[in-house]
Amino acid sequence: AFASQIARIEAGLQPPVIRTGALDRWRDFLDVRDVCEAYVAAIARSDALPAGLALNIASGRPRRVGDVLADMLRLARVEARVEEAAAALRPTDLRETRCSAAQARQLLGWAPRREWEQTLREVIDSWRAAVRRGAAEGQA
Repeated sequence: AFASQIARIEAGLQPPVIRTGALDRWRDFLDVRDVCEAYVAAIARSDALPAGLALNIASGRPRRVGDVLADMLRLARVEARVEEAAAALRPTDLRETRCSAAQARQLLGWAPRREWEQTLREVIDSWRAAVRRGAAEGQA
């Protein structure tokens, strides 16, 4: 939701305010293309893997959600204020989630390849294009 809001702000379709949930949570983010490559590796090696095996597909590096937003805002073409929406805060939400993908690396020969900043840049660019298309089609 951060990238879509940034794109809408850049296009003048939203006031320069990013509305968000809890920024003090830690999550493991991964480029979806890296995830897909892990799936392909798992399928290719499925005959050699134990039945019912569950593998973590992750970067192994948790990131604070607020830092993710800050990284995206550094790539934005506008400045925006950040508002944590009280209604979006969930008291039962886990403060931190982390996992190891060591077993996936060992069994699949897989590791994430995409650089963090490049992933963020491409996500924002994708949303910029989607907002432009929506504006051109009268759907913004």
